[in-house]
Amino acid sequence: MLERDLRRLDDRLRDDKFAGELYRGLAGNRMCKDGEVVALGWKQAEELVSALRVGVDKPPVEMFQTGGETWLTGTVRGELERLGWDVRQSPTPEG
Repeated sequence: MLERDLRRLDDRLRDDKFAGELYRGLAGNRMCKDGEVVALGWKQAEELVSALRVGVDKPPVEMFQTGGETWLTGTVRGELERLGWDVRQSPTPEG
């Protein structure tokens, strides 16, 4: 469900800065929606954002362990909440 919802951000996914922020916000945090809980490791977050970017004809991201993982910007939080996801920052990031 998360990947499907994120595909709705096609214009945002074309923006390199937003793609990096999305990776960091997804990496190691917990997202909940309608009883579904998603917690992506850092590599999983990179793979997801890369797949989303390829879907909008942009190059994949190479962000794994580049720093800032679990950092959630207001922009990314706002987009996830607009899509119905409740984001909980993880106290202990996982790689």
